[in-house]
Amino acid sequence: MRFLSRTMWIFLLTIMATNCNAQTEHAIVAKIDIQRSGDFVTIKAFAGNKSGYTAQLSYLLLVVREAQAGVSSNKQQGRFQVSPHEDRLLTTTTANATTKDRLRAFLYIRNFETNELVAQDSLVLNAVSRQQTILPNETIKLTGIVTDNTRSKVGRDFYEKFFIKYNQLSEKFDFVIQVTEMPSPGNSGKILLESDDRELYSFISMPNDDYLDAQADAAIRAITEYNRRKELLEKELRNKT
Repeated sequence: MRFLSRTMWIFLLTIMATNCNAQTEHAIVAKIDIQRSGDFVTIKAFAGNKSGYTAQLSYLLLVVREAQAGVSSNKQQGRFQVSPHEDRLLTTTTANATTKDRLRAFLYIRNFETNELVAQDSLVLNAVSRQQTILPNETIKLTGIVTDNTRSKVGRDFYEKFFIKYNQLSEKFDFVIQVTEMPSPGNSGKILLESDDRELYSFISMPNDDYLDAQADAAIRAITEYNRRKELLEKELRNKT
């Protein structure tokens, strides 16, 4: 009887914790604010918690500037805690952008423990209308964006090799590629390439230039194949509707 009672309590506590996480994640709000002053634009990222629970989260703010000289990007990321019914400023960054440039900002907020995306926002400072335009989530197309989450010199060397090879492709894919370096047993680490929480390619890192170059080539092939399958699936879904 005691065993049954203890088991029941564990079950109830598990259900309560699950409900708490679900309510918290659905109540998180992401917001971007853009303000222009001359040729400088200030981008602020905010998070709001409408639930009655404290949330442990992480954020990624990605700012992309499209100018005549080319495309450049800047990212800010970190971990944060937001209290019940609190609105919090996450980060502020400034970009040099003339009225001829197009500036896009994307904010992603994730559950820190599960890495699940719980909120997102986007804003575009359009060079044509010179107005802030909010894009619906389903219209967001991030073309040619590769984020660097590496930690060591080996990881950064791989990222640079991969980034150069990727930008040499005639076609840039409409999804963000995240290059992340993870700890691994021993002296080596694991480098992971992901998109939308899906692993596209991974390998154990080694401080060898030829090895990293070969891994960058293999990663390009893997991501190209992933994009091919993705486009086929999207085409099939369109044909069914």
